[in-house]
Amino acid sequence: MAHAITVKVRPLTITLLVLVLLVYFFYTSDFAGQGALDHVPAPLTKPRKHPNVAHDDPFEPLAPWHNLSKQANAIIVIIGGDSEFDAVRHTMKQVETKFNSVYKYPYLFLDEEGFSTKFRKATTDLTEATTHYGAS
Repeated sequence: MAHAITVKVRPLTITLLVLVLLVYFFYTSDFAGQGALDHVPAPLTKPRKHPNVAHDDPFEPLAPWHNLSKQANAIIVIIGGDSEFDAVRHTMKQVETKFNSVYKYPYLFLDEEGFSTKFRKATTDLTEATTHYGAS
């Protein structure tokens, strides 16, 4: 009767063997000739400028998927009127400086009361986008 030969393989041996094989395949695959960190960009390099945005704009998108030709259909809604005039003006200045000076999304102002001509003129002068006014 033949005796089967049994070999006890320890988990540490299997783990080391798998690790060595992974390292071997990693360095002999498509990454041949490169070190492990050669494909990682340097974190302190200056980001490239997007060709669709003028470089003197305050908002300069850094994401490579950013595309101005596929702008979302949207509108900025502000609920507030003459009683919150200073807050609305302050908010509009921030939105225009940080975001809407590039995209030019229209504004929609809603208030339970009507809007004064002073409010309409001031908010229209703060943006190049179109402004709409309505009662809620």
